Amino acid sequence: RWQVYPLHSRVTLEEQSNVFLTTVPGYRKVILSTNIAESSVTVPDVKYGKINCFVIILDYFFFLIAVIDFCLTRTLVCDKETNYQSLRLCWASKMNWKVTITLSSFQRCPLGTTVLKIKKLDMGGPKALLATALSPPSVGDIERTILQLKELGALTTCVQREENPYDGELTFLGRILAQLPVDLHLGKLIVLGHVFGCLEECLIIAAALSLRNFFAVPFKQHVDGYRNKLFFAGNSKSDCIAIVNAFK
Repeated sequence: RWQVYPLHSRVTLEEQSNVFLTTVPGYRKVILSTNIAESSVTVPDVKYGKINCFVIILDYFFFLIAVIDFCLTRTLVCDKETNYQSLRLCWASKMNWKVTITLSSFQRCPLGTTVLKIKKLDMGGPKALLATALSPPSVGDIERTILQLKELGALTTCVQREENPYDGELTFLGRILAQLPVDLHLGKLIVLGHVFGCLEECLIIAAALSLRNFFAVPFKQHVDGYRNKLFFAGNSKSDCIAIVNAFK
């Protein structure tokens, strides 16, 4: 007989703490975990660990050592004082290896805040300046970001009274958004909340929307979680109203 506990980031904190409960006599505890428990969680009564990994046969020996070393570090999940055994099931496959280089932040992250800061410092056109970076973002991403900032109201459509689809002057809203350490759309929500006299509510909504999920959804209880959200939303059927009511 088994006691099975899921352990990942979408499980509520109360359910995550269940992995530390003492096992009922006659039962065997099984924890199904992601790498959330890789380095920061110690489960005292776990004796065996099963780790699925892929070991690639490479031409360069130190690459193989790095992969195996990563697998070995994952055995530190359990209590160091127990007689812990790690059963690693590895599949070796011969394949053509290509060294992958980590993309720069320009190529991974949204460019909106970067473009606003470039305009605030008056460093020239964003498209020309970002093209000089060591790992520049794609031209399409830059142009798309500038158009989105114009739609947001952070940039004007003209530069020195000449219409330019890929550049614009910084607006008053754009100067404020460049200072706020939040997503640009959430920053505009905060500004509008100040304008219309509902700053507190907009701050609550912006903070909740910056999280993965404000409402806890217990494991395999999605319907009950949705009903709780409807209760807080009332007749509005709005996620944002539900967030404000639940917080207050």
